[in-house]
Formats: sequence, structure tokens, C-alpha cells
Amino acid sequence: MAHMLTCHCLLLMPCRVLHARPYTTAAQVLQRREAAALTVQRFTRGWFARMAATALRHHNEERELFIAQQQAQQQQTMADTRK
Repeated sequence: MAHMLTCHCLLLMPCRVLHARPYTTAAQVLQRREAAALTVQRFTRGWFARMAATALRHHNEERELFIAQQQAQQQQTMADTRK
């Protein structure tokens, strides 16, 4: 029964023409894999660098806000001591 379903499904599939590809040597396969690995590494390193830069920008903004608050507080205490 399963064999009949397989044959039936094969008849419904559209026919595709297959063409032979040129011969690929092991060195070419290795070169293509290394190029793909380098691409993945490049994108991953870029993503990590963007994430680190975003974190540093956020930290710098918090630091500048803290410094501004400290300066405002010092000015307020100086004004209070003069009175």
C-alpha cells in the first residue's frame, strides 16, 4: 500500500530536467567551504563588534549623565553654603 502512495505521488510531481555540473575537485570543495566559513566568521565578528559598540555608547551616556548630576549637586551645595 505504501508503494502505491509513493508511485502516485511521483506521478503528480512536475518533471525537472537535470543537467550535469562540471567536475569539482576536493581542493575546490575545501576552498568553497573555507570561503563560506570566513563569511560566517566575518558576519559574526561584525555583529559582536556592533553589540560591544552599542554597550559602550550606552555606558558612556550613563557616565555623562552621572557626571552632570554630580556637578549639579556640587553647584547646589555651593549655593546653599553661600546663603
